Amino acid sequence: VHLGFLIFYTLLAEQILDAANKFDSSLPCLVTGHSLGAALATLTPPTVKILTSNANVQLYNYASPRVGNQAFAGAFNSLITDGYRVANLADLVPMLPPSQIFSWDYAHVGAEYSFLNQSGNVAGNHALIGPDNYTNAVNQKIPTNAPRTYPVTGL
Repeated sequence: VHLGFLIFYTLLAEQILDAANKFDSSLPCLVTGHSLGAALATLTPPTVKILTSNANVQLYNYASPRVGNQAFAGAFNSLITDGYRVANLADLVPMLPPSQIFSWDYAHVGAEYSFLNQSGNVAGNHALIGPDNYTNAVNQKIPTNAPRTYPVTGL
């Protein structure tokens, strides 16, 4: 897992577990986030599933960066079968960190549902709420689960 995401998550993990332990374990535990929140949300389902009585943990995130390597993504996908990512193909954040940089590799988790909204600027392409962006795309059922290939940007 990317060290920056992991450090930030460890600062929140105790609060997350305290809250999760108060949930009704007979109901699904839904975890969501956007951007950095999506990265932190990605680390939450395995923690909750392993350390609480909540067996049905689901992830729904938006504009998530890649959080960990291929091994992490594989382990996540094996443990959390209901993991979904919504991504604007014109958004830079889901392409970060690059899938390969130096000897490190990064991969996304879960099933991707993507759409294309080119707003004309980086902030507009990444915004959660805005014309034809994440919230609007979900409300209009624009996303598709067609496989996508993100470029290795070298950033």
